[in-house]
Amino acid sequence: MALVAGFGGMRCADGTLRFAPRLPERFSRLAFTVGFLDRCLRVELAADRATYTLSSGPPLTLHHHGIELTVSEDAPVTRTVAPLTPCPAPSQPPHRVPNAR
Repeated sequence: MALVAGFGGMRCADGTLRFAPRLPERFSRLAFTVGFLDRCLRVELAADRATYTLSSGPPLTLHHHGIELTVSEDAPVTRTVAPLTPCPAPSQPPHRVPNAR
């Protein structure tokens, strides 16, 4: 569950699955299966894309980075995952810099 909720970015809000996947640089792929409301959803993540495949059940509406998608058994959906933009390293607050040894 840590990988699914963390790197897969899966949340369930208002009865809808929401994904915001972000893989770390050292991971090339992550795949998992989720059972949700009598459906079986396969999620495959790569550094630049996410593929949602419904293995069984009626069509499922979900969100990928805030965009609504509908996945059915005969039509898997692939969406891109934007790369993370590096942030500057945090600095110590004034007067809190550790003493040099």
